[in-house]
Formats: sequence, C-alpha cells, structure tokens
Amino acid sequence: MEFYKSRASLNGLIGVQIISGHKIREYEPNVIGKSALLISQSGIIDVSSYLKKLESLAEEYGVTIFKRSTVLNISANSSGAICEIESGDNKYSFIAETLINASGLSADRIAKLINPESPYEIQPILGEYATFNCSKRGDISLNGMNVYKTPQYIKKDNRDYFVVGVHFTPTFEMGKNVIAKNGKTVLVGPTALAVSDDYGYGKSHHDLEYFLNEVRPIFPGLLLSDLSLGYSGIRAKLKTPKDDFVIKRDDKYPNCINVMADSPGLTSSLSIAKYLIDKVL
Repeated sequence: MEFYKSRASLNGLIGVQIISGHKIREYEPNVIGKSALLISQSGIIDVSSYLKKLESLAEEYGVTIFKRSTVLNISANSSGAICEIESGDNKYSFIAETLINASGLSADRIAKLINPESPYEIQPILGEYATFNCSKRGDISLNGMNVYKTPQYIKKDNRDYFVVGVHFTPTFEMGKNVIAKNGKTVLVGPTALAVSDDYGYGKSHHDLEYFLNEVRPIFPGLLLSDLSLGYSGIRAKLKTPKDDFVIKRDDKYPNCINVMADSPGLTSSLSIAKYLIDKVL
C-alpha cells in the first residue's frame, strides 16, 4: 500500500490515503480487506459519449473522419507520407506532412506499412466481463466505487510487472435532468487472455465460477447465482518491444510518429495527446 501510495503521489494524484479494514466498510459495507488505498480522483466515464465529443470537437476544427475504412498502403518519404485508404466502395489517396499512427490493434501493421523494418508487434488480449445487479439483494449492493484487489505480481515473457486482475467497475444511468447517477449494474472483470486474432471474440473462455472465485476474497456475499456473463473486448498489448507506451518518431521516417499504448490507453488518451503535442511534435 505504501508503494502504490508513493507512486500515486509521484503521478500527481492528491488526497490518496491508506485506510483500515474498518474504514473500508464505511465506504463499501459489502467489501472486506485488511486495508485499502483510497483514491478520490478515480472515476468512470461514458466511453461512447466521450468519443462522440472528441469527434464533434475535431470536426469543428475541420478534421475529416473516414469511418469503417481500411489503410491499403503508405508510402513514406523524407517530407511525409502518401496514404491510400478504402472506405466503402471508394478509394482515396492523400499526402500527410505528419502522419500519426494511433491505430490500436492495427498499430504494428500500420507501422510496418510506414517502415517494413519497424520492430513493433501487438498481442491482442481478450478481456471478458461478468455482471450482477446490485439491487437484486441488499447484501450485494455497492456505493459506486471502483474496487480492486491488491495488484498481483507476475513474471512472464522475461518481464516483471503487476496486474490489477478481475475487479469491480460501477456503471451509471442518466437520471432526471440528464444527471448521471449510480447504475444498478456492476461489471466484474476483465479477464486477460492472449488471442491470435484481432476479432477473436469467439465463445466465452471463462465460466461464472471463475469470476466468483476471483472476487470472493474481497466480496464474500456474492453468489454464483448473482452473476451473468457480460460482454467482451480486445485490447492491444505491446509484445515487442516490452513497453507500456511507445510515443516516438519512426527511426527512418521522422515525419511519421507511432503512438502505441498498452492499457490504460483510453484512460490516458488526453494525456497521451498532450505529451505528443508538448514533447514530440
């Protein structure tokens, strides 16, 4: 706890405090633990609304957005790049003085179109969620806080790191006057499974008992019958090189910039953009 409290302070968070097991129950009566790190600046967002807002702001600045499009080819040179894309039945070609590759699961493929000698390799990671309705029973309610177990130490692929594992994420609903309020649904997850396909959702790889066993130590009141399988998603994890973030110019074509992020890429997106503007461009 002291280690993570120190890290939080170094990252600029304020008001972070270690609380006792008794204090945990004051915040979340159905959660147990010896102690916890209370981070008041954490929260949740509506991802769809966030992306729509970014889209509208970009369009106000004259940005043209091609949706459901495929990058066919990129011819990079010392002054920029010629990009060819396919959107629906149409093909387009344009010249970019600066090309920023922030294409998530496809970032390694785009990087190699820019420079065939690019070293980057993306590992798709499948994450699955279970859910429960906290109003179903009084003793499984949550007060709207993100609840994590103590991060688990992992040694894998010649890397030493901590993972947050399966945890509780609240949702919210829109109440009167379009004001958000705590939702009834709580997400339990995600899992993390390396898959070979960017769209390899397939069948569920974890049953409900797996989710229950993962969170039972901190949430003993939850029953198997409370859980339902939720949705799944695939995130990009940098396999090569073994970094959390890559935000740098291509070694051969400096007008092309690779922006690749392990989780939490979405959470960090505005900070990534600011770093890109302040430190790279």
